[in-house]
Amino acid sequence: MTRLLFVFTIVFVSFTCSSQNVFRNIVSQEIDGKEKHVLLTGNLAAFNYTKVAACKQLEILKITAASNLNLELLFQQCKGLTSLKELHIIGCGISDIPNTIRFLSGIETLNLRDNLLHSFPDSIAALKSLKVLELSHNSYLYDSDVYDKIAGMHIERLDFSDSGLFGIDEKIGNVKSLISIDFSGNDIKSLPKSLSQLSLQAVDLSENQHLDTGKIFKQLVAQQNLQSLNLAQCELSHISEDLGALKSLKYLNLSGNVLKSLPQSIGNLLLLEDLNLGMVNLGFRMNLLTSLPASFSNLTHLKRLDLSSNQLNILPSGIENLTNLEYLDLKQNQLPDFPLSLTKCKSLRYLNLNGNNLISIPESVGDLTALEELRLDNNFFNRFDKKIKLIPESIGKLTKLKVLTLRDNVIEHLPSSIGGLINLELLDLRDNLLSELPESICALGKLTYLDLKTNELTSLPRCFEKMKTLTDLNLSMNPSLKSDYYLTAVQQLSNLKYLDVSYNNLTKDQLSPFLNAMPNCKVINKNTRQLEKEKPNQGEFKFETPVGR
Repeated sequence: MTRLLFVFTIVFVSFTCSSQNVFRNIVSQEIDGKEKHVLLTGNLAAFNYTKVAACKQLEILKITAASNLNLELLFQQCKGLTSLKELHIIGCGISDIPNTIRFLSGIETLNLRDNLLHSFPDSIAALKSLKVLELSHNSYLYDSDVYDKIAGMHIERLDFSDSGLFGIDEKIGNVKSLISIDFSGNDIKSLPKSLSQLSLQAVDLSENQHLDTGKIFKQLVAQQNLQSLNLAQCELSHISEDLGALKSLKYLNLSGNVLKSLPQSIGNLLLLEDLNLGMVNLGFRMNLLTSLPASFSNLTHLKRLDLSSNQLNILPSGIENLTNLEYLDLKQNQLPDFPLSLTKCKSLRYLNLNGNNLISIPESVGDLTALEELRLDNNFFNRFDKKIKLIPESIGKLTKLKVLTLRDNVIEHLPSSIGGLINLELLDLRDNLLSELPESICALGKLTYLDLKTNELTSLPRCFEKMKTLTDLNLSMNPSLKSDYYLTAVQQLSNLKYLDVSYNNLTKDQLSPFLNAMPNCKVINKNTRQLEKEKPNQGEFKFETPVGR
């Protein structure tokens, strides 16, 4: 198979587990024979491989960034491990797989990513239970050689991502068991004709920036069982009407392209549940959609929709038909106000309208009673008359809300109903015009994070000392805030870990009693009145890190 050969340095990224304690590194630790998940890493020149054989209940073996690895001896010691289901050898610089791999006949997953493989042994065929084969980032391994070796096996998932391929060899059609292929991060332009011999459920061609989309979609039409298609970051400027023929699709990722429009046929994807047309890499790659086709309202099975960082100034009529929609990201578009139609999408749990041109929040926002996260930060550079000034009383009906952000607006008052947000954990009101807070804010019994930076506060409510759940509090840049009460009140917040009172004209003497009473609270106090910045009790400060997700 013609391919791109290149010299590169393998950069190993540490393997991250869901729990740091799941995998036990038996290179440096003793074993008790009951280990199910084992990790080998570092220099293995002196490693006693019989320790692996002693792990009779071993299910997953991961070897990462290891040098002097003796695979032949390792595989011999694994011969009697009948519970072993997964083997991961990642970033170890191996170039060959010994024939003793045949002893691992019971494994179901073989992960060999980030190595220097040149070939595959014939004995790979002995792995009769193998279903998942990951070969990404092996730039000297020809895919055609692999297909010859695995054609008679039962492999369902094949990963050849980031492997410098110019194309996919026709021999892939001989691997009849395949249902999922990943060829992301290559330089593929079209698909082999033999792909029509497979019944694929998932195809990942993301980060192939020279795809011929006209050909690709015509070739994919034969895949009537295709449920997942990833074409993110492919520099696509056009999507063929053939897309609508993929009627089994449930997941479609077109993020980070340069699309200016979508085909009407997208409305034929009636089973679609997850559609990503948003940005990647902090907005450096984004689509350019100004509108959506009318057929979009047919996608009534959608649960997750990402339209972030496009140029949308209107949503199609019928968007309220998306009654199953739970997640909607519309940040960084050109919407002139909060779309009323969205308040009829009553399954929404996440709604992000950050960085648009919103000037109001409709009273009907209270109908979105399933909402858990609502983000309505404005564009910092917008004029005052292009920002939100009022929060409706109906906001208090959102009793499931956990996150509410309203940064960079011109809000002068909070409604008393804010106290109805009984599950709220994070409230971000930075850069507004608040001069006071309602007493009802003290009813937020689960609030841990409160950002009030850059407002016009003169005082805090008398009940503030009762907000015992607060761990993070930002009161900076409220120079009119009277320190005599608020420091006393804040001192009662026994769970407080981070406090910012910068630019409130506080001196060390004023802060000293607080610091003495709250030794576990990290405080930041930058003060323009002093030649040197004060940082009592220095340490990491959470508010200097953006909250956005």
